[in-house]
Amino acid sequence: MEASKPMSRPIPQRWQTLAERTLALSVLAILLLYDFALFVQLPYRNFNWDSSTGRVVQVYVEAGLQPEDRIIQIGSMLTSNFQADLRLTVLNDTRPGQVVPLVIQRGDQQLTIPWTMPGFNQEEFLQGRLKSQWWLALVFWGVGELTLLSVRPRGTRRQLLAVFNFLIALWLGVSIVSGWHMWESAIALRMVTWLLVPVSWQLHWVFPQPLKRLPIWVWTGLHLAGVALAGAEWFQILPRRAYILGFILMVAGSIILLAAHFIFRPAQRKDLVILLAAGALTFLPLLALGIMAALRLPITSSEAAVLLFLPILPLGYFYVAYRRQLGGMELRANRFISIYIFVILLALASIIVDNLANRLLHFEGQDILIDFGLTLLVVGAALFGFAPFQRFVERRLLGMPLPTPRLVETYANRIVAALDAPGLVRLLTDKVLPSLLVRQFVFLGFDEAGRGTALCALGIEPDQLPGDREVPALLAGAGQYRLPGLAEGAPEALAWVRLVLPLYVGGSHPIGLWLLGRRDPDDLYAQAEIPTLQALANQTAVALSHIRQTERLRALHQASIDRHETERTNLAHELHDEVLNQLAAMNMIMDMHGPGLRFHKAYGSLTQRIRQTIRVLRPAMLSYGLRPALDQLADELAERAGGAVRVSVEVEASEARYAPQMEQHLYRIVQQACENALKHGRPQVIRISGQLEAGQIELTVEDDGVGFAAGAPLDLTHLLAHNHFGLAGMYERAALIHARMELDSEPGRGTHVRLTWMADDHVD
Repeated sequence: MEASKPMSRPIPQRWQTLAERTLALSVLAILLLYDFALFVQLPYRNFNWDSSTGRVVQVYVEAGLQPEDRIIQIGSMLTSNFQADLRLTVLNDTRPGQVVPLVIQRGDQQLTIPWTMPGFNQEEFLQGRLKSQWWLALVFWGVGELTLLSVRPRGTRRQLLAVFNFLIALWLGVSIVSGWHMWESAIALRMVTWLLVPVSWQLHWVFPQPLKRLPIWVWTGLHLAGVALAGAEWFQILPRRAYILGFILMVAGSIILLAAHFIFRPAQRKDLVILLAAGALTFLPLLALGIMAALRLPITSSEAAVLLFLPILPLGYFYVAYRRQLGGMELRANRFISIYIFVILLALASIIVDNLANRLLHFEGQDILIDFGLTLLVVGAALFGFAPFQRFVERRLLGMPLPTPRLVETYANRIVAALDAPGLVRLLTDKVLPSLLVRQFVFLGFDEAGRGTALCALGIEPDQLPGDREVPALLAGAGQYRLPGLAEGAPEALAWVRLVLPLYVGGSHPIGLWLLGRRDPDDLYAQAEIPTLQALANQTAVALSHIRQTERLRALHQASIDRHETERTNLAHELHDEVLNQLAAMNMIMDMHGPGLRFHKAYGSLTQRIRQTIRVLRPAMLSYGLRPALDQLADELAERAGGAVRVSVEVEASEARYAPQMEQHLYRIVQQACENALKHGRPQVIRISGQLEAGQIELTVEDDGVGFAAGAPLDLTHLLAHNHFGLAGMYERAALIHARMELDSEPGRGTHVRLTWMADDHVD
């Protein structure tokens, strides 16, 4: 059978590169052309206006025209005709000294002003042209060019991001002279707006990662529609303000698609947070500028400062697309981002404070005082504010919860609180690995026989875990970065491993193994970082060794308690089956010979005492559940107290059962708490309350006795040192079942013992 031919052939790489170079250079040429028009070709007019309304925005040198005047006619050209035909020009061919009559509307008056074209003047050059957005257009073009040169892989996302930046650059470049219709700039502005709509929609569909694969005809149709609308603008078929709808569609569509990424693609949220922060930092100053305008504050200098924020948006997109390729430069890039944002925020704050101070303060020497205060503000913020600001950017914006340079020290401090293996794993997965941007990780623990068990697996499927046979091959390449691909002796399932770190605590065989895989931004573990990672692994080895030793001691202690309980049970059986039976037989013999009343009284007292001892040694009701055993305990305690103490059980009825050892520990803790109250507290009431559920236990023993001064929180060491063996036993039993015990007491207010246990916290 003849093989079918492919439907289409991919465009050769050299043709793609040629097309990209042509596009980039063409956009740059257009930008430079309009920059030439701004600085050289366009005559100096001494005023700036809003061509869509005719309103005068700014007058650079006082010459009869005032801001807020509305120009009705310029020479023989009516403003309405100029607005209706985007190819008409006005004042673009005048010469310095030429007088042009301006018909203006000022309030209720219509005036004619003979306007003399001034020629070059410094104020208009600095305020009207040099401080405009011409350079910002070049920044967007530069980001687009940098995207083509740097971002990999070469694909649709990269191309869309570059084209998006090029179109924004054109939009900004032509807008600087569009108010005078210079060189078809007003039409070009509208055309670019419509071209931006499908480009921005498709970009935000696939950025940071595609939402879903759509048929090619969807995007082809959208781009053809954008081209058609741009063509309609060229022939001026659409209404004059229709392009504003295009701008709204571009912005609204982009926001909706980014929100969809955030909702339906949780893995992309860190990248989206960066974009959100970039957008906020871009447009927040514009909001501040609007507030200053509403307060009628002078904002001329602030307008230029606001432009410094606008590059944050394209740079934010570029950072998200390129950060996986930064490698060892990522920390430097993060430092640059922090410095840049900090400087422009400080500059904006200084400008706002300066404007407010000049508006509110009016006295001789105010300028010197304001300048001195601003200098102190800037110096103080730089000295004391940058470090916290950088930590905030790295943790909240860039997703690095712990600063890498201090990670070893911070980990050493926090690892002390990891008292068990789950706590150690939580510390690794919640703090350490996110700080290192590690996305794939396996923590193997070896037993004394050398068998491995996965204590933690992150971003790994079960079939990608190594077996005992693969461990020697992994150890052979420990401490060395493994290039993507198969390592010698390792199966294909372990191709994800990039770095192997053994966990040694003396001896020649490791007690564990770290396997590190995918890592942002590019899976690279630089050689300079490996000693730091090994130091973290060494600290983990020590912590794991201590945890295992603690678990062994806990097991030995549990075994000792089990033996003690077994001995008590055996003794109870012995007393019940042997001693009581023999006493019964002796009583029968004595009855035959007619013993006296004193013998029967002594016999009854003795058997009663033995039965109480048996119940203490072995609570029979515990076989039916914890709640029945507590009821029996309360009855026995009240009986022993001879009615002087009321013992109540207010535990909700429940059929929940637990492991026999656990029920035994819970019973003994409550029993010891009650015994302590009877022996030391002199109470009138002892109350046992709480709830017994399948996944949660809460028991409380409280009395109204004399209490004692508990002071600082009690721990096992303190209790043993002061011979409080009863309380120490209660704490030990609580620790064995991974429960939490709290004791609260004050003189004259009794004692309160609270025991809580959660199934999620229990480790078998």
